[in-house]
This record gives sequence, C-alpha cells and structure tokens, in this order.
Amino acid sequence: MLTRKEKETILKEVSELLEKSKFLIFTDPTALNSGKTLQLRKELKKINAEFRLVKKTILKRAFDQIGVAAQMPDEIFKQSIAVLFLSEPNIEAAKILYKFSKENEKFTLLGG
Repeated sequence: MLTRKEKETILKEVSELLEKSKFLIFTDPTALNSGKTLQLRKELKKINAEFRLVKKTILKRAFDQIGVAAQMPDEIFKQSIAVLFLSEPNIEAAKILYKFSKENEKFTLLGG
C-alpha cells in the first residue's frame, strides 16, 4: 500500500507527463506479468516513449489537475490502465504496442 506522500509524488509525476505529452495511448495491462511489462517498457524506452502503469484514481486526479478530466470518457477508468506518453507523434510506438497486443491476446489497446 502506498503512503499518501508516495501517492502525491506519483500524482505530480503523472501530471507533469500529461502536460508534456501531445499524444497518449491507453491500454489494459491486466493480463501482463512483470516480465512482459518490463520487456515492453524497454522496447518503448529505446524510442523515447514512456509507458507507465497508473492507478485509476491517480490518473483521474492528474487529468483534473491539468483541466481535461471532463473530456475523458468514463469507460477509460473502469479497468486497470497503463498509459503510453508521447511528446511528439511517433508511429513506431503505436506499431510496437499493436504488435505486442497481437502477441499477447489479453493485452488490450483502449484508445488514445
């Protein structure tokens, strides 16, 4: 269980990532084990893309902080969420996620 201070730090980090990012891709990582998640993160890191698992409440609060929560569909917050943060258009990142979703059936792309 995270402490309040840890949650505040994560909230600040996620809010900063959201502000810097021009593109976001939401995924449901429920079926991924830590090994597969690490493998995906490493691949995405090579192309300067940030992939993070984020608690739903923290993500919702981060959107509130930057003033875009009203634009987010509620169904995004109904399952576990991992977010790919992109500061510029990067088709390679989308290709990596798509390929990964085909190789791992239970990994779901939710939208962006």
